[in-house]
Amino acid sequence: MTPNRFERLTHWVSNVPGVWHWRRALHERRVRRGTGWQFWGVFHTRDDALNAALKLKYLPVGYDNPGVAQRGREIYERFHSFDYPALLWIARGLEQGGRHVVDLGGHLGAKFRAYGRLWNFPEDIRWTICETSEIIRASSALSDDERPTELRFTTDRRCLAAADILFASGVLQYLELPLTTILASLPSLPPRLVLNKVALSEGPEIWTIQQAGGVLVPYHVLNRTEFLDGLKALGYQLLDSWSVDQYAACIPFASGYGTASNSGLALELDRR
Repeated sequence: MTPNRFERLTHWVSNVPGVWHWRRALHERRVRRGTGWQFWGVFHTRDDALNAALKLKYLPVGYDNPGVAQRGREIYERFHSFDYPALLWIARGLEQGGRHVVDLGGHLGAKFRAYGRLWNFPEDIRWTICETSEIIRASSALSDDERPTELRFTTDRRCLAAADILFASGVLQYLELPLTTILASLPSLPPRLVLNKVALSEGPEIWTIQQAGGVLVPYHVLNRTEFLDGLKALGYQLLDSWSVDQYAACIPFASGYGTASNSGLALELDRR
C-alpha cells in the first residue's frame, strides 16, 4: 500500500535528527526501566553487549538470577503453532528408536508438559533439562506431578553427548557459546537436532540486548548460511525448516540488523 501524505510526513518528522535522537533515548529508557520485551543496540561481541547491559543499570543482567524461573512460565508452557513441527520431528525421532531427549534451556520442563498433553510419550522416555543453576534450584520445588521420574534436571552440558534427540527451543540466542562450538567439544554428537525459535538472519552476525521479563540479556543473531554451514561441517544434514513469525529480533534504530521472524530447524547426523 502506498503511504499517504500523512504517513510520509510522520516518517519524515520521526527521522529529523533531533527527533530521531530523542526517540532513541526514550526507547533506551524503556529498555532500562523494563517496559515490554524490547531490543536495544547492535554489538560485535557478547562481551560488548554484556558490558553495555551492565551500564544500563536498573535491571539485573542475565537469566541466572533469582525469580527468573517463574517469569513467563505460563506462556512457556502453552502449545503454540510453531510447536507443531518441533513436536513432529521429536515424535519421529522417538518412533525411530530414540528414547533420550535432552532439552537445552528447557526451563522447568515447559515443552515436556506442553507436548505431553498432545502426544503420548513412550513409557521409557528420558527427558533431561539442561539449564542454569537458578532453574535447577527452582525445579526442586516442583510437585511430583510436575516432575515425574522421566524428567530430570542438570547444569552439566556433557549430557548433550548422551542425547538421541537434542532439542533447543528459543535458547540458542542466549548461549555464551555458539551451538556448533558446544557440539564440537562433545565426545559424541547427538544424532538428531530439533531447534526452534532460532534467531537466524540473512544479514551479519551480531549481538544485541534484550529486555526480557525483567532482566537484560545479551542476544545473539546468527547469520543463517554460516550457522547451517557450521552444522554441515559437523556432519548434519537439514531435513526441514519453518518460520516462527511470532518471534523476531526487531531492533529499533538499527535498520538492516535483527530478524523479521525466527526459524525452526530439524537436522540429522549423516552416518554415511
